[in-house]
Amino acid sequence: MYLSGNPEHDHCRNKHDDNSRLPLYAVDESTKSKNYKIVGIHWYDGVEGYVQQNVPTLAIAFKHGLVQISRSEIDDDPILIDTGMELRRCRWNTNGTVLALAGTQIVRNTK
Repeated sequence: MYLSGNPEHDHCRNKHDDNSRLPLYAVDESTKSKNYKIVGIHWYDGVEGYVQQNVPTLAIAFKHGLVQISRSEIDDDPILIDTGMELRRCRWNTNGTVLALAGTQIVRNTK
């Protein structure tokens, strides 16, 4: 799947199909101004089966720490996760039960 994004819009578009749009619910008015950047897209392919029906299999991680996990490319009720980190990567494990997120978290000393 080839996707292209634009900070002016709240969706990704399949480069080969102008009618195919993937809504990015993690991008709203406040994150558009931050120049959001997708740092990882990973789709669990189901090769090892599914733990349950209708579980999220598509993960989109944004540098500013939000992650959108969806049940499909047309999921209108995805799960949004705020990691509190600056993300670098995301990846499902081999059976789609764990989503690994890599990044950094800055802890400020309040003393």
